[in-house]
Amino acid sequence: MSRDPYRFRDLALGDIGLLTRRHALIYAQEFGWDQSFEVAASRALCDFWENRDPKRQRAWIAERDDKVAGCIFLYRETDAMSRLRMLLVEPEARGSGLGGRLVEACMNFAREAGYRQMRLWTCNMLQGARRLYQRAGFRQTESETLHRFGVDMIGEIWVCDL
Repeated sequence: MSRDPYRFRDLALGDIGLLTRRHALIYAQEFGWDQSFEVAASRALCDFWENRDPKRQRAWIAERDDKVAGCIFLYRETDAMSRLRMLLVEPEARGSGLGGRLVEACMNFAREAGYRQMRLWTCNMLQGARRLYQRAGFRQTESETLHRFGVDMIGEIWVCDL
């Protein structure tokens, strides 16, 4: 019997709304992001669902005691390039290793699906996520100062060879 408190599952009914809400509320509380981020998160999740190819794209929803504790999504950019998106770990699950496990699951699936690289967008404010990406082998390739989601930030593109 596994002692792991988290179980991973695929996207299910109600998750698009729930994950949009959790992303919006957490990012507003922790970073001061405005409602434009909620709209962007909703669009990203709807785009995933509407253009889903189960052989090349996937979602991981982490649950503990039937409550969502985190998520991550793998999108297709090109035949060779995948894109990690929508990583979220609920505050009460942080420090448990869940974020690293979500990133690892996403990268392993990308390799199995035949992708050669993975990229992602993040920003300088997301220090915990940036540490996870560095540990997983990502390197920052671009940065840009911008005003997005109601705040000033440095947007970053990170890439990893698979």
